[in-house]
Amino acid sequence: MIQGEGNRGRKESHGIEKRELVKCPYQDCDKGLVEAMFGSRAECHQCDGFGFVDKETGEALPEREIIRQLVIRLAHQRMEAKKKICELQRSNQYLQQRLMDWERGR
Repeated sequence: MIQGEGNRGRKESHGIEKRELVKCPYQDCDKGLVEAMFGSRAECHQCDGFGFVDKETGEALPEREIIRQLVIRLAHQRMEAKKKICELQRSNQYLQQRLMDWERGR
């Protein structure tokens, strides 16, 4: 729950709690869709068509909560990608310096 939304029987917090999501366990679910009769596709009833369920409960989350959780995941992935880019840039600078030192020493 976001601070300021009011207390509706839930504990108020200062941010959005990250929840573990897992792929929908229903064997016929493919990214939230299942094969229906005559080859048509329909939303999976177990995950409400999102393809993910809560890891702890195995239940589908409300649309608003799924969106929040996916935004959290995306932000985390972006942060990890930025860290990796910084590591690669430092490594590249180090290797370029080593190459320049080696070329001067020939």
